[in-house]
Amino acid sequence: GQGAAFAHQESKLDGWSGAGEAEGRPRSASQSKQAKAAQKGPPKGPAKAKPTRAERRKLQEAQRAAKAKAKGGAKPKAAKAAAKPKAAAREAKAPANEVQLFAHLAQHAAAAPQPAADLHPAVQRLGLQFARGAIAGGNARCVAMLTAFRAVIADYRTPPGQELARHLPAALSPPIQHLKACRELSFGMGNAIKHLKLHISLTAGKGETEAKQYLCDVIDKYVEERIVFADKIIAQRGAEKITDGDVVLAYAASAVVAQTLLRAHAEGRAFRVVVADSRPKREGAGLLARLAAAGVECSYLLLTAVSSIMPEVTKVFLGASAMLSNGHVISRAGTAAVALLAHRFRVPTLVCCETYKFDDRCQLDSICFNELGDPHLVAAEGLPRLREWEAIDNLKLLNLAYDLTPIEFVDMVVTEVGLVPPTSVP
Repeated sequence: GQGAAFAHQESKLDGWSGAGEAEGRPRSASQSKQAKAAQKGPPKGPAKAKPTRAERRKLQEAQRAAKAKAKGGAKPKAAKAAAKPKAAAREAKAPANEVQLFAHLAQHAAAAPQPAADLHPAVQRLGLQFARGAIAGGNARCVAMLTAFRAVIADYRTPPGQELARHLPAALSPPIQHLKACRELSFGMGNAIKHLKLHISLTAGKGETEAKQYLCDVIDKYVEERIVFADKIIAQRGAEKITDGDVVLAYAASAVVAQTLLRAHAEGRAFRVVVADSRPKREGAGLLARLAAAGVECSYLLLTAVSSIMPEVTKVFLGASAMLSNGHVISRAGTAAVALLAHRFRVPTLVCCETYKFDDRCQLDSICFNELGDPHLVAAEGLPRLREWEAIDNLKLLNLAYDLTPIEFVDMVVTEVGLVPPTSVP
């Protein structure tokens, strides 16, 4: 009885399946494949084997060669790839004395690049001064750059059919690139260029004469407020931290640090200054001369002897090329070593920095961004044999302009808006 019931159910299922197909109900994917295979029938012959990768490549090369022959002898891709120089050949073309770790940076050029014929004379003159090192210091370079741009804007004429707000940024691009080729722009100079371009965009709708006068006033105001006046405020705030009997250590030459020390001396405070310096530029000698001429008691030593004098130091004043968003300081090479020693001896370190040098970039080392100086300066005061260092195999000289001081080595940042901890740098 159970067998008959199962047979009856199977016949009902077969009837439903047939009815569903007749009514056009959708089949499953496996059912569709089986139905198509049944319609095609058995294969007529043996299945064709797929070509191997080598065979496909050979066929492609033959097709490319045929196309190249039809076009008149053009090189196929395989021939072009074979003609490309290998990595070893590219390395062989690189300068033998180039330090590969810093190969991504702009290499120091022995001479200033040839300026374009239509470049403004003020920019050409400034480029030569940058390349020769005649203008040093972040503030001095920024002021000189803005002064040259002011001359460019004053002589600028808007082409017919153009608008000053749209055409002037493109006209300023060649001068900027020329100055950058002569010497890498500092963080503060980059911020000044951004400020100028922002105000150029605000001249839309103004006449040419009015817009040019507005931009010249913007440049004058930027130099006066963000650099000149800012340095005076920083010097005043920094001098208040120097007391009688202090031994202040300053490294290399910073314009704002020099103003701070001279102001403290002018206000009648009795203190002593230790000027630390380093090769190859020995910029601290200029700071020493200024302080000694003003009557400040000074002593002079090289960077290698800072650890011996640090127990006597009560405060350290340092300059800065930039303050990064993570609180790290970009400054002259050797600054990090001085700050490290001050931290080790528990001497407070104050960094004098204008707010226009604050940058929103975050950097953890001095490798990804830096500036390469003239390597010949390193060899100039070395052994006589180093004067021909380029002819010595496997000898490479490196002259880095900046280093990075970590935030933990900085106690306070002196700015024109007040004294702030490095953790509060915007």
